[in-house]
Amino acid sequence: MRSDKRGSVNPGLLKAGGVVLAVLIVGATGVVLYHDRQTQAAYQEWARAENKKVFDQATQQRLSDQQLLSLERQLNDSFYQRLQDKLPVRVLVVGDGYGAGMGASQAARSWAQRLKASLAMKYGVTVELTNVSLSEQNGGFGAWASLRQQPDGAATAMLAEMVGDGRVEVSKDGTISAEGWNNTMSHAFRKDEYDLAIVSLGMTDDPSQFPTWYEAVLRGLREKYRQCSVISLLSSQALTSPELGFADENTETLRTISKQYHADVVNVGMEMLDPEGAGKGATTSEIAQKAVAMAAGSGADGAVASATEEADDADGQVKAAQAAIQKYTVEGLYLNDAGQGFLADTLQKFIDQKVANAQGYTADEVPLLDPAVEALDEFHYIPVAGLNRLNDYTYALGKNQMRLADDSADDGIVRHSEHVAGDFFRGIVGVDYMLASGDNDLYIATGDGTKPFGRITANNPYSSSTRSVVPVNDHFSADRDGNLIISFGTKEQAAGLQGILFGGDLELPAALDDFKTVAYVGPTDENGKRLPLDEDGRIAEAAAETALEATKATEKPGRTGDKQKPGTAGQTGAANLAGGAAGKAQAGSDKSGEAEGAAQSGDAAQSTNGAGTDRTKGSKTSDGTDKPKSEQAADKNHSAASTEAGTAASSTAAESTTEADKPHGTIPGVVEIPADDPRETSEGKHVLTEEERLAILDRIKTSEAANG
Repeated sequence: MRSDKRGSVNPGLLKAGGVVLAVLIVGATGVVLYHDRQTQAAYQEWARAENKKVFDQATQQRLSDQQLLSLERQLNDSFYQRLQDKLPVRVLVVGDGYGAGMGASQAARSWAQRLKASLAMKYGVTVELTNVSLSEQNGGFGAWASLRQQPDGAATAMLAEMVGDGRVEVSKDGTISAEGWNNTMSHAFRKDEYDLAIVSLGMTDDPSQFPTWYEAVLRGLREKYRQCSVISLLSSQALTSPELGFADENTETLRTISKQYHADVVNVGMEMLDPEGAGKGATTSEIAQKAVAMAAGSGADGAVASATEEADDADGQVKAAQAAIQKYTVEGLYLNDAGQGFLADTLQKFIDQKVANAQGYTADEVPLLDPAVEALDEFHYIPVAGLNRLNDYTYALGKNQMRLADDSADDGIVRHSEHVAGDFFRGIVGVDYMLASGDNDLYIATGDGTKPFGRITANNPYSSSTRSVVPVNDHFSADRDGNLIISFGTKEQAAGLQGILFGGDLELPAALDDFKTVAYVGPTDENGKRLPLDEDGRIAEAAAETALEATKATEKPGRTGDKQKPGTAGQTGAANLAGGAAGKAQAGSDKSGEAEGAAQSGDAAQSTNGAGTDRTKGSKTSDGTDKPKSEQAADKNHSAASTEAGTAASSTAAESTTEADKPHGTIPGVVEIPADDPRETSEGKHVLTEEERLAILDRIKTSEAANG
């Protein structure tokens, strides 16, 4: 039987096919596995990328929240909160010699510089310090003028603009929302702002004038800077040496005004003499009073010497207070180096307490205690570069120069006024100048130089010049009075002029009206003929040409190099202010309505600061308006002309002398105010004479020089 081979399969082929099939299956599986792995890797990469995006977004959000919080703090934090939040701070010191650090052997050892360093070290922040305090006898007026010369902070105006156009929101409690702000904007917002002001005044201010100037300073700080905390220093002199100044008499006024303006008071004397009482919040101390009494040599209460335990304890406290006076002060007046460190430490502790409590800023509206202070919101300062130099002794400020211009004008004039462009300056006139060593005499006239306005005589007992910013007189009106002519006794004094300032129409002490007038101050030609000024304060062109022709006509051939210097013919300087014989005689015939003799004027000039004096008598016209200062001065100097005429021969001789031969800083005929009459307070206690006070100051200067 034949077999059918078609149905049979070669076993080898079957084996080969199985192998191929297995390979295919394995390959397919590998491909699948590979693809799966690739997909899984891609997924993981994608997942990681997505997770990173989410993480980055969350991180960015957290960063934005931190930035917003930082911006919000920069916009809203008070001085104490800024220290707590590690933000940079700016500190302003404004005041008198106590604020300037008088008594320190060098500037770096003053209390303000030490406080700056200690704040920066403790809180790890940048501390910017500006001290505009004026030394020597400067007080509230100088502090007001110095403060007003500082640029206004940018925050208030910038915030008003941004709120007005809807870019910024402010909550009911005054908190500024940080939404929409950035670092550039916040930097602009902080321009010229201060976070803390430390005010040191009261030592040299007469109690009758102190309230006005102290409120003007605290009001100015609140107006100029949006969130400026204030510390009022009550100087140690109020307790350590009350007879050397006015700090003790100004204490209650300082407290009252400080409370009104939300300023904290630091009583340095209490902290120094009775730290336990100060720590309990006491404002007066029997211990301090007894210590001062013993230091003054007047002894103490008999109880101090008692053998009882209580008296022994009191005796120990008094002795400790006496030791503090010796350790920290120069004869109880200004602080020595140790005292400067003590004050810096005292302020540091005070600030630390405020920081710990996160003390905020009270932004309430503050009503004026004295409505008259509002007049001092007006302020104009014209630097010496803006005045016309007429000769070596004399400057002029033209009527047209004393009117409000566009605030954007880049003329170097500092203005702070609500009046509109074109308005003339009016009110207080003050002077900023360097007192030369020795006697100084400054005389101001208005109009054509024959109308007296004010006169300041002062003595600088030191060998170096010192800055003085003082009021000259009140009720000036450029529109009515015209040009302002400022003349000095010597070239050196004239060279020290820094600027002229104007304030609102505020009443000043009557003593400023009691001065000896002269016939004329201003420019003259070679022959002594007066040269008129135009309303720009310059010598009129026609007068200048006439003077030039007259000079040429009197010159001798070959002698042009010997031309007489201006001012030696009785027109300028000391001789100019005294006037020539002819001018004096003419002044005597021109004066009318004069009611007081030179002796009476001298008596009036001896009054201290015009406290309680009625300034309205004789200063008003029949219709009740203010008389010009020239008429008021004429009413008070009946015998001035005869006195000057009597000295004509001597002044004529002085006219031919050299500058070195002239009395330094003294104008012939000046009514000097005696410096040897002690001031009596309402309690009848003796106050050091000017000579005694200056002797102490001189010892301070000597000590500084020795330690420097």
